[in-house]
Amino acid sequence: MTLRLLFTTMILFCLSQVAAADELWKLYTKSLSTSPEMRVLTHRYKAKADDYLAAKRSRWTQLTLTTNYQRISPTLVNEYNFTDFGLTDAIDIFGKDRYRIKGLRQEAKASALLVERGKRGLFLKLARAYFDYLYANQLVLIAQEDFVWAQKELTVAKQRYKAGGGAYVDVLRLKGTLAKAQSCFLAAQAQRSIAASRLKLICGFSPRIKASLKETLTFPELNLKELENQTLHLAPEIKAWRLKARAEMSMLQAIKREWIPTLTLGVGYQINQDPAGNGNQWDFMVGLSSHLFDPGRKKKLLSHQEKYLSLLAQARAQELALRDFVRRNYYNYIAAKQKLLTYKNALKDLEDVVNRLHQGYETGGVDLNTLLLTHQNLLQLKKAYFSALSYTHYYLTVLQAISSPRLYAEVQP
Repeated sequence: MTLRLLFTTMILFCLSQVAAADELWKLYTKSLSTSPEMRVLTHRYKAKADDYLAAKRSRWTQLTLTTNYQRISPTLVNEYNFTDFGLTDAIDIFGKDRYRIKGLRQEAKASALLVERGKRGLFLKLARAYFDYLYANQLVLIAQEDFVWAQKELTVAKQRYKAGGGAYVDVLRLKGTLAKAQSCFLAAQAQRSIAASRLKLICGFSPRIKASLKETLTFPELNLKELENQTLHLAPEIKAWRLKARAEMSMLQAIKREWIPTLTLGVGYQINQDPAGNGNQWDFMVGLSSHLFDPGRKKKLLSHQEKYLSLLAQARAQELALRDFVRRNYYNYIAAKQKLLTYKNALKDLEDVVNRLHQGYETGGVDLNTLLLTHQNLLQLKKAYFSALSYTHYYLTVLQAISSPRLYAEVQP
């Protein structure tokens, strides 16, 4: 019977943890389409993509239509008009426009990668708010238990006073303790409401949280080196800054080729209503245009060169920042696990002490001061235990998420 009970308890613990993890990932998946921050990043990416497509399509053959009203001499009394229909195509024979379009394409790809970074940022905020809510909800339960405990002890004090075994001052003190417990309960409810409001702002909708803080039987051991390597391999912002650097280099190459001529070919048909003219006619055009001299060209090249170097440095700085982020969360996870184990052992012992003191107070063998002081220590220890439990789950969830491709996977509608 004992083995069956132990096995059932293990299953319940594991299922509760899976339920919490699944609930968080479901919130994240839904928030991708409702979060205000993700909408901003998505619109920025679409704008960059449209800039690239606009530049790419502007190289296609252009259709022109021109209508003019003119006089050809002062002696002509009536105005006349002629209309041109034409097709022109600027041929980029030396590739200067191709470099500019290539740069815009790289900018669009970088913007898409920054949307992926936004996904990670959303998950980190959501995970912190989610576990803050679970902890706040646990504080409400603790405050509720404290209120019930104070009511129970007040009843015992009244019974002892009526029986002549206790002082009325104990009744008064426990009334104050009960009022304080009620105040703590209301404060805990307010804190939970604040946590729920923050979670709603991040999600973009009002989530229904069903999970609660539960301790798994064992928290897994993690490999710091593997976490770092996998996180850096998946990190979209490092790829984004490098793409932006390549885009600057493409723009630099385009500026270097600004002086190279552009070949323009065109054909048109003119409907001419000039009474003194030759009537309708075809027009054929071949032209070369070149930007031979630009006093600011050298500074433009230097500007793009500095931007290129700056973006490469930014990619390196981002890599170091991510390594630091992984390490901080890893060591915080280790510390939180150690705290959790310490609090867990102390909590079990202190709960037993409080139960014994309660029994002693009922029989008159323990004074109220000792009972209240020990119970207050128990409350503080419970809060510390669930705080450590919340942070342990948070750090573990973050480390597992940022090193997993699941975080950046496309969500199917």
